Amino acid sequence: MRSYIEKRLENLIGEHANGQTAIRNLEAQLTAMRETVTRINGAITLCQEALRDAPKEESVPTDAPPAT
Repeated sequence: MRSYIEKRLENLIGEHANGQTAIRNLEAQLTAMRETVTRINGAITLCQEALRDAPKEESVPTDAPPAT
């Protein structure tokens, strides 16, 4: 019985270590994803501000003669 419990304990310790490693890896991925989303959000904001501040361009009809 003792050898069974010792083997089970050894397996549980290994599983725990693997779980802790997986958590660290997932937390690193989450941090990287948050940074990426933050950068994308900043780029969206810049584009929106540029469009808001840019003068409106007049549409040129497609059949208009080219400017000389």
